[in-house]
Amino acid sequence: MGISANPANRGQLVETFVNTAYDKVETVHDNLAAILRLSDSFGDLQAGTTFPAAKSDGNALESGDLFFNEATNVLYVYNATTTTWVSITNTSSITESIIVDATMASTGVLTTANPYVENSDSIAVFIQGVYQLSGTDYTETDQNTITFPPNRLNEGELVAIVMGTVLATGDIGGLQYEDKHITTAEQAAGTTGYTISASIRPTRKSNLAVFVQGTKQAQSAFNYDPNTGIVTFAGEYPDEGDEVLFVTGELVSTMDVPDAAYVPYTPAGTGTSSTVAKMLDSISYDVLQDMIDDVADITIGQLIYINERTADNGGGAWWKCVPYVALDVNTYDVVDGDGATKMFELQFGDTVDVKQFGLSLEAARRAIAVVPDYGVLDFGSGIYEYGEYSGGSRTVLALKSNMTIKSDGAYFKLADNCDRENLIFFGLSGVENVSMLGTYYLDGNRANQPPGFLALEDGAIGVFLESSATVQNNNIVIENIIGKDWQSDTLYIGHNTGLAGVIRNVRIGHVYSDNAGRNGISITGWDDVVIESIITENTQGTSPETGVDIEPNSASFLLGHLQIGSILSRNNAGQGVWVLGKSILQLGSVNIDNISAYNNSGIGVFVARTRDISIGKVITRSNSLGGITIGAEVRNIKALIESKDNVGHGINIDNEFGTVQSSDICIAGSRSWNNGQNAVTGDGITMHGGTFGIDNIDISDVSCFDTGGATQRYGIKTNLGTITNLLASAKRLDGNTAGKFLLGTGHFVRQPDLHTSVTYDPPSLIDGASASVDVTVTGALVGDYVDVSFSNNQNGIIFHAYVKTTDTVSVKLVNHSGITLDLASGTLYIRVIKRT
Repeated sequence: MGISANPANRGQLVETFVNTAYDKVETVHDNLAAILRLSDSFGDLQAGTTFPAAKSDGNALESGDLFFNEATNVLYVYNATTTTWVSITNTSSITESIIVDATMASTGVLTTANPYVENSDSIAVFIQGVYQLSGTDYTETDQNTITFPPNRLNEGELVAIVMGTVLATGDIGGLQYEDKHITTAEQAAGTTGYTISASIRPTRKSNLAVFVQGTKQAQSAFNYDPNTGIVTFAGEYPDEGDEVLFVTGELVSTMDVPDAAYVPYTPAGTGTSSTVAKMLDSISYDVLQDMIDDVADITIGQLIYINERTADNGGGAWWKCVPYVALDVNTYDVVDGDGATKMFELQFGDTVDVKQFGLSLEAARRAIAVVPDYGVLDFGSGIYEYGEYSGGSRTVLALKSNMTIKSDGAYFKLADNCDRENLIFFGLSGVENVSMLGTYYLDGNRANQPPGFLALEDGAIGVFLESSATVQNNNIVIENIIGKDWQSDTLYIGHNTGLAGVIRNVRIGHVYSDNAGRNGISITGWDDVVIESIITENTQGTSPETGVDIEPNSASFLLGHLQIGSILSRNNAGQGVWVLGKSILQLGSVNIDNISAYNNSGIGVFVARTRDISIGKVITRSNSLGGITIGAEVRNIKALIESKDNVGHGINIDNEFGTVQSSDICIAGSRSWNNGQNAVTGDGITMHGGTFGIDNIDISDVSCFDTGGATQRYGIKTNLGTITNLLASAKRLDGNTAGKFLLGTGHFVRQPDLHTSVTYDPPSLIDGASASVDVTVTGALVGDYVDVSFSNNQNGIIFHAYVKTTDTVSVKLVNHSGITLDLASGTLYIRVIKRT
């Protein structure tokens, strides 16, 4: 039985396996006319899904008998001499190559000269030699049209289209990157493989497309050894006589360069005549000729192709087109396209277009290597899919000092099945004077990484800034990061272990993180780091699962200043924002203008074991373990807080587990309401001094109300541990289920004044006479202070007031004028000043 029609769905650069189906299969009826014509000259005719062992009448098979395989839509003829079924269906491929013009680049639409069977996995598409994924990188619009997303194609790029299922007659193949085989009995049995011609062997499996009888095969259906060029099939093998077509994309980028575009060139010191070609989209034949006569005319940094004669594994030789980069204007030395080439040096500050080097990871790394001091590497727009694997480099794209990279909204995706632990996509380790300008869309592709790898604490990171053992990270600019689905963190900023103060002068614009596995943003070391804004959400996977984690790795780090404009952290499986130092004595400061923490499974905001933290405004809503906790061993903490609808405490100031005293905490003017719902603990504001205590706390002018649901909770609670020098006053303390407050010894909370007014017509009073009136003032307690005034001229009558009983104020009038007075009716104003 032939190999089933499982399409090869691969990403741009590495394999991406997607569940698809071969949904357009011709039936026997569609081939009936051809079958009937053949029946006049051939013998027995049968159809089915397995090869027959005898004629339909039971007699022995004879040469010329026919069989139509309904599973593969292929017609076979029987050879009695070899006792094998041999395919007679035309499966020759058609290959078209198209140079993208301005219109194609703008519209993304390519028109093929030959029709193909659309959406049947019958074509393979390469851009600049890089395999493209159907349905993701392009759409098969109809049998003569292929459509790419906007900005995917660039003018001058070469697109090659290989058609495995042919509708047209003839074969325009014969190109150097195709290799066809007719399956032998040994290959059908799986005892031997298929050896690809040495002249077209790709260096990696992802650049190899395989067709069996015109049907493209999935990458999982075959194995490939780049050293020997041998392909073997995994599981089900092709049948004897099946045609197997191998197509590699590595040489596509020179397929359409005409002979006139090649000129003789001899690398310095070799004495060997070679051939140099330049892509027609970026340089003409005249300029190529000038390259030999006057090297200054070559455009610096452009990709050059040199046709080299290279030894193959069998000891013979073959021609291969190898890419090089113009590097040194003073020499002609050419060493290796992947190494330290020396030809036409890039000048200080020059811009390099990464697409001129190709779309592979190796091409991007080569482009980074040749960027000159203070030069620019331009990614432009488009999609870049890169990855690394076990045994490979930890960093996918390692930037170097004194360079700028630019992105016009480019999309960077981590390739499937990257099993390299501690992987970093953009690495800025031990570099200085580096800028990432523009917007970078970073996709960590968590769902398509190896099973079990997702749980690793040190999984893949989007952008990584850390000093090296000897070099500071200094003068770094990153404009905009939009990241999602990273196994570890979207952005990591940190000192190298054991060093101090080496992440310095970092400016970051806007950072967005969605569905990171460990933390959305991690900051473990800083000295003059400024971030304009951060939005992080849906962090979940591996502890701590925090939106923003500001946590130095070592108490020895000499921290400087960290400034963040605003943070929105929501729907994270851990804390919204976590600021945890190593020691209260550790120098450094953190200023955050605004924090909003919503719907986090942990605490909205947590601050502990640190000092010198200033937060302009904190808004916490609906967090599962409380709104904000100012934890153990802190000093000089200032924040204006609005905490609402949190399950635990609204505001928690807690040194219960501290080993030194906390001090100088100011949350004056904060509000906490409707907290403590459905929680055992959940006061509006609660404090626990612990053994070492909390000193000098300012909670003046706070509002704590409507605290507690089914549980009885207080507006303010200060009765645990040692708390000294508490300055407390409240604007509002109503609606708390257990009462306004529960205070420790010596604590005083100045409550809001109580005000009321009533209309009152004083009686006529002779000199020395008095009168009294009782006025209801809810909340007034015996011992509270009372002020009273009257709206009309009192003319010598004195008003006095005091709290007579709970909620009742008694006002007394005494006439000291010396005459009888009868004041006109007016308004009596009463203010009760709370004693505690």
